[in-house]
Order: sequence, then structure tokens, then C-alpha cells
Amino acid sequence: MDEDTGVEFLVYDDLNTNVIKVLELLKVLVKEHEGMKEDFSAIKAEQFAMKAKIDLLLKEQEGLKKKIAVLQTSFDCKFGERDNSNMMQFPIGTMQDLEKIEELLSDSGNKANIENQLRRILDPAKTFQLQNLIKAELLCSFNLKPNENKKGLLDLGIISTAMDILGSQISMSFAYQLKQAKDKVDQAARRKNKKSASN
Repeated sequence: MDEDTGVEFLVYDDLNTNVIKVLELLKVLVKEHEGMKEDFSAIKAEQFAMKAKIDLLLKEQEGLKKKIAVLQTSFDCKFGERDNSNMMQFPIGTMQDLEKIEELLSDSGNKANIENQLRRILDPAKTFQLQNLIKAELLCSFNLKPNENKKGLLDLGIISTAMDILGSQISMSFAYQLKQAKDKVDQAARRKNKKSASN
């Protein structure tokens, strides 16, 4: 073997060694890449699972908001909204409360609050009942139209406001409903007198 041939073999050996090292390095890189792909897939799956949980929580939150709104409405209708002197309880039981609400209705801001209350207690699908707004005992203080002794029911702002809210759904049989209220009060008085007499 001459000197040139020996040099060539050394060069080939070094080249072959380097190629082997490069191939081994490529194998390592490929393996690491596969591991990274698996990690990325796992992260992506976790992201999808987390998004699904967040969507579920958001739906539950909306459901809770609706339940809270229903409970708040129920509370307001029964007890009146807290810390608000302009909120009224229905049905109205005293002339003093009726006069107060009539005064409030003259102000646009207060009227809007009262209209909101009325919308909570008036059902457009049902026949309007005067006693949903005004108790029978107080209704007996009114006639359908004013006369020398009594004020006119149709002159009340609370009645016209209810009519505006319900529109065509409102019953116009006010005269009959006034008679029902009077009969109710008379029956209660007779029962009370009868009970007192038996004692």
C-alpha cells in the first residue's frame, strides 16, 4: 500500500465515523421531535378539556343568574325592594298608600319603577282583577265614576297605568268587580258580627 492510499483510507474512516455520528444525532433529534409531538398533543387535549369545562361553568353561571333574578323578583314583589322608599306593596290596602302611589305616578322616574312592579304582578294571559291592585276594603271607597260621596275609580293613575300595560287584555267589567269587592267586605262584616253575637 502506498502512502496516498493509506491517507485515503484514513479520510474515508473519519468521514464514515462522522456520518455515523450525524446519523445517531439525527435519530436523537427525531426521537425528541416525536416526544415533543406527543407533549403538544397532550397539551392540546388538555386545552380542549379545559375549554369544555369553562363553557360548562359559563352555562351554569347563566342558569344561576336567571334563578337569582327570579328569586329577587319574587322577593321584591312580596316585600318591596330594599332601601327604596318609592317601591310599593300590592295590593294597596290604605288610602294613605294609594295617595302616595298616585303622587309618585306624577313623576316620570317613579312612574317607571311602579310600572316595573306592575309588570311583575299583572299577567297579560289572565283577566285583570282590581283586587290584585287594591284591596276590597279600599275599593269600597270608590264608585266607577265620581259622585258627591265617592271618588271615581277610573280617575286613579294606578288604574290607567295598569290599563296602559295590559292594553286590550284588561277587563272593562269594573262595575261588576266593584260590586264583588263590596259583597266580599259585607260578607266579612256579617261573619264578624255573627261570631261576636255567638260569643
